[in-house]
Amino acid sequence: PIRLLVPKARREGISTLVQALFTFLCSNMSEFNAFTMAHTSADSQKIFKIAKGVAYGMPGHGIKGSSAASLYWSNGSQYDCGTAGGKKSGRGSTIHALHLSEVASYQSVAGMDSEALMSILNTVALSASTIVVMESTGEGPAGEFANRCQTAALSVDGRSDDGYVLCFLPWFEDEENLAAPIPGRDLEPDDIQLQTCHHLTSAQMWFYRRKKAEALSGGGAPVLFLREWPSTLADCFIGAAGLVY
Repeated sequence: PIRLLVPKARREGISTLVQALFTFLCSNMSEFNAFTMAHTSADSQKIFKIAKGVAYGMPGHGIKGSSAASLYWSNGSQYDCGTAGGKKSGRGSTIHALHLSEVASYQSVAGMDSEALMSILNTVALSASTIVVMESTGEGPAGEFANRCQTAALSVDGRSDDGYVLCFLPWFEDEENLAAPIPGRDLEPDDIQLQTCHHLTSAQMWFYRRKKAEALSGGGAPVLFLREWPSTLADCFIGAAGLVY
């Protein structure tokens, strides 16, 4: 079984990748059930639009029908997209591939407790043909997602006892995160230290510098910027007082 914890920076493309994988499996495997859950109805609709576009774009896709949040294949497979805490939250179903998008926000935005989350996870059997991807930007040091990532990070091989593998994606993993220097400006000492530590290019650092200025110029909290654009795993779960786990 594939089990992944993906703490990440914004716009890493994980949701798109997962939708492509899930719809491909539905198209090519009989009686395969895939489900994606987002933290808001708006995000649920966006993700379903991605899945629908990928699915109908496959040659010989075999789709026999669709609804506002579901796709149905002639081979008996089905893909659904729902909202955390909503009516179509996946409970009671048998799911082979589960994607929990922005799972760190389930408690703060959707009011979903650990028991409700566990009931969703229990819809997926512990067998070799199953996938669970829990991905999110950080929401601070507390909560289900932070605890799970912390447990995996403290293990010897980045894998917790329940088999979940930690896969942290910092902002500089995205090759498109580049920007030109601002005329008459120099990188700050902290930026130079970060550049040296992670062997980053000048274009990468100016992207980071610009995004940081954009976030802080309006009075935003530095910890919120670090959670959105983490360079280290600790940045994802930094607390309001600057504390990390």
